[in-house]
Amino acid sequence: MEQTTKTNFLLGEEKVSKALLKLGIPTMIGMLASALYNAVDAYFVGGLGISQMGAVSVVFPVVQLVIGLGMMFGAGASSYISRLLGEKEYALADQTASTALFSGLLTGAAVIGLILCFLTPIL
Repeated sequence: MEQTTKTNFLLGEEKVSKALLKLGIPTMIGMLASALYNAVDAYFVGGLGISQMGAVSVVFPVVQLVIGLGMMFGAGASSYISRLLGEKEYALADQTASTALFSGLLTGAAVIGLILCFLTPIL
């Protein structure tokens, strides 16, 4: 219960600059970790050979497609959830978050399934 109160205070009453820092820094760290992963992956796979690096380069846009689909659900739901939290509709906000999460997972799984079915023509 106390964590919910802290979160509500952060999102509803805290100064915007302080809330942005508290919420933005973990996001930036996550993006930095993702960028470092891609750079390290390219470095080590590049050491294996040209065709291995080519395989990573071909698969990268497919991975970005799946990530983009997940982010589409997250970005759309976050806008609606923030309005619901402002209206103190916590139960509907929880339901929306769950729906967005499972919709993103199911859509990602469906796209991955389609890609695996048509792997040769796609590549």
